[in-house]
Amino acid sequence: MASLKIKTKIKSGVLIGFFIPLILYVITYVLVVATLTVPEVKAVTWPTISFIQSFEVTGIFLERMELFLLITWILQFFLTHAIYYYFAAEGLTKIFNNSYTTNLIVLVPVVFFLAKVPKNTIEIFKMSDLLGYLFPVILIGLPIITFVIVQLKRSRRSG
Repeated sequence: MASLKIKTKIKSGVLIGFFIPLILYVITYVLVVATLTVPEVKAVTWPTISFIQSFEVTGIFLERMELFLLITWILQFFLTHAIYYYFAAEGLTKIFNNSYTTNLIVLVPVVFFLAKVPKNTIEIFKMSDLLGYLFPVILIGLPIITFVIVQLKRSRRSG
């Protein structure tokens, strides 16, 4: 918001950008659970893809509709990664006062080796569960670590 020139339509843009995906997710969730039932949704790895595959439309040019879902899904993962990568580099720039380009270069091997850790889908799910358990620790610990870093920087400037 700080870099915008016209600030009159910020609220409407944010609300539209928030509520369109929210409504689509709620509709998708209700349709998938209503069609596949709760036990099947728990058992299937990707229930939305199974939901789309359960429909058979013959004679139409597009018989495999899950392809569009997978394309959208891959784009969503890529764009989410790009945003987090940008935020990580920007955050490192602000914390360590080095160049943005240096942080981008430093983050490449870190991201690469983290991506190589899980070998298959089962390990990805285990890692996801581990991150879910670590989230409260990170949620509490990260502000404390950030506060300590800021206090150290302030003490160095003043002293």
